[in-house]
Amino acid sequence: MLIEKRGAVKLKYHKDLIVGFIGAGSTVSAEIVTQVSVFLGFAKYSTYTLSSLLISGNRPSLILGLFVCPIVSSFIVTVLFHVFRKLGSKHLVLKCIEVSLLMWISLEFIFTIYFEGKLIPIRPMSAYYSNLIGAIIYGITVGVLMDKFVFEEPVEYSA
Repeated sequence: MLIEKRGAVKLKYHKDLIVGFIGAGSTVSAEIVTQVSVFLGFAKYSTYTLSSLLISGNRPSLILGLFVCPIVSSFIVTVLFHVFRKLGSKHLVLKCIEVSLLMWISLEFIFTIYFEGKLIPIRPMSAYYSNLIGAIIYGITVGVLMDKFVFEEPVEYSA
């Protein structure tokens, strides 16, 4: 929504937009963790390079992942925001970690079934742990930022 005041146009405070930015920005924390793991040799692919496989199939790309991962994350976090508004926002960090881990399991399942061993080489077990830690860090980041900037007061569940 736009508010016009003396010729200047200003954006009105919009929580969906803020939540989208939180989702996109929180991918950076997971990417840092997985990039460190790649640098140390524990993992072969970072979060962004793995997410690029959803588009490219067999050509992991950090640049493509830089677009894919934040877009998917923004959508998921926006959906979560509306769910938390209806069901309540108590224990937000734990809920965000749980959803992040469920998404990690789902995506690892997709990567294992469709890509690994067929289009990309089989990853070592340490790569799974690296992405697991990245998913946990991502969930913590989303939960803390949503708690601070979106849900100032916890929302109670009302039937």
